[in-house]
Amino acid sequence: MSRPGADGSHAFGLAMQAMALYRELDRLPGFMKTPAMRQVFASIPHDASCLGPLFGEMAAAMVAGGAPGGR
Repeated sequence: MSRPGADGSHAFGLAMQAMALYRELDRLPGFMKTPAMRQVFASIPHDASCLGPLFGEMAAAMVAGGAPGGR
């Protein structure tokens, strides 16, 4: 079972937030994919509105047996 660490962090939740962040960054136009934008996006709280589409993509990949869109 996944449990919070001694500092209160939760590894599974942090992993989901990181995946949502990379998903959002992947959808930006090329000129906006900069280290500064990565910092901006990383500082924004990620909640169910960000994680919902990520879970949908993960479920679709599991059902299809691979990554969505063949990625």
